[in-house]
Amino acid sequence: MTERFNALTTVKHVLIMHLLRQQIEADLNHLSKTPLHLLRCYDTVLKRIHGELLTKISEYKRQLKRHGVRIVKQQKNSLDFQIAYVERGYEVQHCFLLATLQAESHVLFRHYLEGGSYDVPR
Repeated sequence: MTERFNALTTVKHVLIMHLLRQQIEADLNHLSKTPLHLLRCYDTVLKRIHGELLTKISEYKRQLKRHGVRIVKQQKNSLDFQIAYVERGYEVQHCFLLATLQAESHVLFRHYLEGGSYDVPR
C-alpha cells in the first residue's frame, strides 16, 4: 500500500530536527569550555548525531520540494513556533507549542543515543 505524503508531518519533523540540532550545537559549545574526563567521547557522539540530523533535514527538505511545498514564514517566540507553507497553491498556517517540539526533540535525541536512525516519512 502506498503511503500518502503529509506536508504537515514532514514540516513538523524538520522543526523538531532543527530544534535538536540547535540544542546539540549549544551543548557542543558548552562542552568545549568545560574540563571533562570523557570530553572526546561526548564530543564524538554529539557530532555524529549532529551530522545525521543534517543529512535527514536535507532529505526532508528535498521531499518537501519534490511535493511542491514551500515554507514562506517562520516565527518563533518563547511559547510557540508559527509556520506557514504553500501547498498546492494554498497557504497553510500552523502553530506548535515550543514545549511540545522540545519534548519530541528529546525523544528523538534518546533514539539517536540508543543507536537508532530516523526514517523520513514518505
